[in-house]
Amino acid sequence: MSLQENNFPVILERFALSYPRQARFGYELMPLYEATVARETYKLAHLGANHLQLADFRREYGDEAKRTQDHIKSWVSLSVNRYTVESSVDRSELIGSVDIGQSSLLMREARMRNAYDKMMNSIEAAQVKDILDESKYGEHTTTPTATNLWGNAASDPITQIEVARTKIKNSIGFYPNKCVISDTVWQALRYKKNLVDRLPNTSLKAGITPEDFAKIIAVDKVIIADNMYHNEDKLSYTWGNNVVLAYVPNTIYSLEDLSFGVTVRAPLGYAEMRDYFDERTTSDVTAIDERLGWAVANYEAGFLFKNVL
Repeated sequence: MSLQENNFPVILERFALSYPRQARFGYELMPLYEATVARETYKLAHLGANHLQLADFRREYGDEAKRTQDHIKSWVSLSVNRYTVESSVDRSELIGSVDIGQSSLLMREARMRNAYDKMMNSIEAAQVKDILDESKYGEHTTTPTATNLWGNAASDPITQIEVARTKIKNSIGFYPNKCVISDTVWQALRYKKNLVDRLPNTSLKAGITPEDFAKIIAVDKVIIADNMYHNEDKLSYTWGNNVVLAYVPNTIYSLEDLSFGVTVRAPLGYAEMRDYFDERTTSDVTAIDERLGWAVANYEAGFLFKNVL
């Protein structure tokens, strides 16, 4: 059903449908899954190593098909929360515009973008709290001390990461493919001599790149998380001084896929989008109700290096 049946402006419709899909650091470990059915609670598969158990697929023609989910160790509940983003443009702001309708839409789109920016930054900060909860990782976490701190000239982060890679491989059967590094940690690693020395064609002046580091630690992608949030009277890095290594598929096709974590977006339809005129403030108002939720489903698929500096 087209959202236009609710007289919702098409330019705002396209923006609302596409914006939450934009790449963000939190999605690297909790990829976005666009649900096809609206629910209050979704179930994510907790798989561990049992998804690789052997099974006998031999079956005589005509036998009843096996429909089992015995490869799933357990389920993780994920509740979606409702978030409302709004943009409002007072018609007095449009006085003098050559095309009032066009100017109003463009102004509302800009303010909606700002609202989405703030909402998604707040959501990522909440996601990171789950990601950085060391109590959930069991043996898949460490807090370096003394000369093992990554900023120490004598420390060897690569050896520490190799131990973590092996733990993940032995737990889920796959090596990790992504590494999220906070910007503060990355700045300490860029010119670390025992890392630069591994790349003879990289000069000390330029430092190593995320692509260089990905090759060194044998992952597909290294992500430098430099986003911040306003913490009382100052800005703080959302990811602190932490590093997370994890196995995460590039695309989530099902909530039964093996993944460190998942972000679920419930279907967005015309009922969740409102466009109206507020006589009290003489404003054109756009309101969109997003329903989003997230959870780490498989901590065994990750490894947390806590406070490495």
